[in-house]
Amino acid sequence: MSKTHWRILGALLSGILVAICFPGEGFPHLSAGYVMPVAYVPLFLALETLSGAGPSTNRQTRGGGRHERSQSRLSKFKTAFFLTWLSGFVTVLIAFFWCTYPAILFGGIPPLAAYPAFAAYAALSATFFPVIFIPVILHAATAGRRSSQTLAVFALAACATGLEIWTPRFFSWSLGSLMHNSLPISQFASIAGFHGITLIIIFSNLAIARSLAHYRMNPAPAMTRLGVVLAVWLVIWFWGANRLKRLEAEFSKGPTTHIGLVQPNFTFDELSSNPERTPGAQTQSLETLLEQTSQLISKTPDKLDLLIWPESVAPGSFAQSLDQLDRTKKLSQQTRVPILAQATEFDREEIRQHGYRNATVYSTSFLLRPDLSRSPSYKKWVPIPFGEMVPLEDVFPELGEFVRRNIGNTSKVGRGSSTDAIPYSPNEFVAPLICFDAIDSSLPRLQTKFGRATLLANQSNFVWMGHSSAGYQFKELVRFRAIENGRSAVLAANTGPSVIFSPTGREISETTPLLVTAQLSAHAPVWREQTLFTYWGKLPLHLIAGLGLVTIIWQPSNIGRKRPRPHTPR
Repeated sequence: MSKTHWRILGALLSGILVAICFPGEGFPHLSAGYVMPVAYVPLFLALETLSGAGPSTNRQTRGGGRHERSQSRLSKFKTAFFLTWLSGFVTVLIAFFWCTYPAILFGGIPPLAAYPAFAAYAALSATFFPVIFIPVILHAATAGRRSSQTLAVFALAACATGLEIWTPRFFSWSLGSLMHNSLPISQFASIAGFHGITLIIIFSNLAIARSLAHYRMNPAPAMTRLGVVLAVWLVIWFWGANRLKRLEAEFSKGPTTHIGLVQPNFTFDELSSNPERTPGAQTQSLETLLEQTSQLISKTPDKLDLLIWPESVAPGSFAQSLDQLDRTKKLSQQTRVPILAQATEFDREEIRQHGYRNATVYSTSFLLRPDLSRSPSYKKWVPIPFGEMVPLEDVFPELGEFVRRNIGNTSKVGRGSSTDAIPYSPNEFVAPLICFDAIDSSLPRLQTKFGRATLLANQSNFVWMGHSSAGYQFKELVRFRAIENGRSAVLAANTGPSVIFSPTGREISETTPLLVTAQLSAHAPVWREQTLFTYWGKLPLHLIAGLGLVTIIWQPSNIGRKRPRPHTPR
């Protein structure tokens, strides 16, 4: 097998290893997050062979002229870019295949068109990977055959982490979020967010690949680098385990809030172009929703402090219907339990002028209290791409109109701007996060730091995704929002999975199965201290990424090769 074939095999293997780290139920989503510290080693080894780990490249480059060296570097750059893109393409193809489900089931796109369209999307979105790994690619194209220092390897990882933070994408996840199945490691997110774990992951993969590639040439530095990697992971793990033990003891003596949620498992006939029926599915109705709410409250021994409804389970007219609102307020009054509801709101005049499909609709969350009052509406920040908004339609309005004319169930959802949490008791505040609001760390952090949030509540509706891994990916992102901000967090989903997390990300309730009717309640710890991530946000990572860039630019010789030893005459 030629070197080219080995390099392609390495890229494909890394793509598969990263994909199996994504959460889900069964193959190919194995939730094997513990693989991430070595998942990119095959790809980076392939890139190392380009950077001169073999014995011949350096001689060839040294023997040629400036033009030959330039051509060689360009060829290496193209090869490294392609290998990294190929790895990312495989990852996206496996990890986000669930995107085809809503396209077929609710968008009305035939499978013969949906699958090639998804492949094209995967090919386009896979460019995210060579973009964030561009420092590594440039190193592969320009570096010499000697191994670089550990500090320079860390600088490359820091730049790549900064690019992961800064590069826009539709679904905001992080390589760090794939370490979800190690709770002690995940505690590092309370310091630097899930992007902070990305920094350690990339450094680990780079250092191991560099050590393996150059072990025979420089065994001592290689072993030192491997020792540093192992020490870093051990320090993070032991620190996280100690944090878990300390905070769990603190939570056992501290205040709690009793949270409940219903998972009605509603279907929506008016939205589905090809409805998939399940044995427990129910047609959406306020009567069924109120009945399930009453059942949960009546069977719970201790009084609930808050009950949460998932996204879209209330009828579409709920926010504007005085009768429906009154019926729900009376239930809250009778049970003395406030209800966090989610519903759509819109400007009737805009609908009359532009029609429903082109009018701006707001996805909102609000609290109905036992005193028959209603809180101000929180408006969703992050609409779903191609479902609730069309990317770039602010610049090209015709693009949004074209998509809404040709793809079913596509709406135009406006964006909110408030970071205020909603008080549901004298000292407790719930921060609503409607669906995609929970995938980015910025909004929950602002709600915690400035909005006084003591509880994060993600209200979602995964009926669009059916029996896929999408809901489990959301679940792990909500877990990281809890850890990053030190707040209990709830994932309330119409069709599941639903779960309640402690401020350390530990599950304090069961995780409900998909596509079943279920109810949950748990006493969630109330922790009021701010984590370092809540206080500083991503600022430390921005600074580290900047210093990494300065290191690479200012001392390029340290990135690719050791400085030559001074000649000592015999």
